[in-house]
Amino acid sequence: MIDVKQAAQIAANYFSELNPGKFQNLALEEIELTDDEENWLVTLGYNPPSVNIFVNGPVPREYKVLRIDAKDGKVVSMKIKKI
Repeated sequence: MIDVKQAAQIAANYFSELNPGKFQNLALEEIELTDDEENWLVTLGYNPPSVNIFVNGPVPREYKVLRIDAKDGKVVSMKIKKI
């Protein structure tokens, strides 16, 4: 079984490989093991590339939830998370 650190690293690597140069400020936002202990749910947050850092107010963030198989570390799914 993979641990929490491995799940976070797998998710970040997977997302980065699919989206090279298409985001800024990737960060781990949430991570949890499902109740059945079958999957890790990893939420990553990032700034889309069109963000103007000189705009006053909060910087928009986008979020993805990656489901990682807890046994073998394979990415099962990646979905948009709306906040």
